[in-house]
Amino acid sequence: MTINLPNVKSPIISCSRRTDIPAFLMDWVIEKIKIGYVDVVNPFNRKQISRVSLKPEDVKNLKKF
Repeated sequence: MTINLPNVKSPIISCSRRTDIPAFLMDWVIEKIKIGYVDVVNPFNRKQISRVSLKPEDVKNLKKF
């Protein structure tokens, strides 16, 4: 599902809302950045999966590894 927001050039991805992913899973984060996306499962509806782009042109404050 894609939501178009007017006047928003690129989103900021929060990588640690549910857990401290950068502290405990940094290798996983780097791998997802390299492949350019992450699939996120809705915790209330496990059948609903959203693909979030991690490409530098789609996200602010993302450095190439």
